[in-house]
Amino acid sequence: MNNNLSSGFGGLGEIDEPRNIKVRVTSALEKLLEIESKCLHQFKFPYKKIISNNDINCPQSIIKEIYFPLFLQLERKIDFDIDEETINGFIFSNLFLDLDLVESSLLGVYTGALLHVLTKKNQQKGKRTILHIDGNGNAFPYLFSYAGLVDELIIQNFKGWGICQHIGCNGYINRLVVTDIVSDYALSGICDYHGEANVVVSIQNNSFGQFANYRSSYPSLRYINQLICVSCRGDESLRGLASHGKISQLICVDLIGDKVLTQCGFSSGLVEQLIIANVKGNILLGRNIHGEITKVIYGFNNRFVKTNEPYGDNEDDYRHGSHSIPEDNELVTLAQQLSGKPYQEVLRIADELYALRPKALKGGLERK
Repeated sequence: MNNNLSSGFGGLGEIDEPRNIKVRVTSALEKLLEIESKCLHQFKFPYKKIISNNDINCPQSIIKEIYFPLFLQLERKIDFDIDEETINGFIFSNLFLDLDLVESSLLGVYTGALLHVLTKKNQQKGKRTILHIDGNGNAFPYLFSYAGLVDELIIQNFKGWGICQHIGCNGYINRLVVTDIVSDYALSGICDYHGEANVVVSIQNNSFGQFANYRSSYPSLRYINQLICVSCRGDESLRGLASHGKISQLICVDLIGDKVLTQCGFSSGLVEQLIIANVKGNILLGRNIHGEITKVIYGFNNRFVKTNEPYGDNEDDYRHGSHSIPEDNELVTLAQQLSGKPYQEVLRIADELYALRPKALKGGLERK
């Protein structure tokens, strides 16, 4: 038997020694972008069909027919390691795209599902998911909309319609900070469909309808421990918030806009403690429907007042129609210190305010 293998292959024995050829490994970000392309193509038509109807159950349909199927598909396909840096890279890889309304809003839902997957994977490993993303003034409409699970998310310096719209929907938010964004309807529909949140903070945002809930016929949030809105501008902020749901402590400081907090707590909702300081605009609070705001502490020119019937049309109704409550001075003084502070300092003061809140509502969440 002839063992000279090269004889039958035209002198292959003279081939050079193997060279160090490196096989290019596809990065986690590249894999995510590839999955994104396939998923958005798959879900675009059914998503377009839902939003084209524009009916009152649109968010519910998106959750059931788009978000959860998309989330489950991502959970199955992302069988490789991703982290907060991967998510950051993914967001910035999707800036400056020429997308229509359907594509941009579906991409926002995709980012929400992607964050949900990362948070769940880390949770299973006993790890925190702390994502801080600075958009440097760039646009990303609907960023993290419908995200069903949030550990700690800090978003700043973005613009674009509907940022964080319906975030926490049918899910849970531990801590969310949104600061320095320009986005109409940002955070609207937060924690829809029995969602829950521990701490939500909005700072220096410019948004029409921020936190607004315009639908009274379907379930809104189940429970929020503490929600703080500071130095924000925009009409109808917090309108209809807490319909059907409960908020333990709601703090609004240095806001400008008409119809702020209008119908807050309507449709059998409950806000247990509402602290208002330096809120300017017409029709503050407005009249709710079958709802309850147990305690309102209103600060005006260092005069602290309280009313259990928050139905005034403007500032004067509160100044002249309520009585001073000196024991609430500490709460209002702390709340007024929130104005002009960076989010780190706001969170520190928030902890002090939370320690002075009413005890957790029955069926609510204890702070983590």
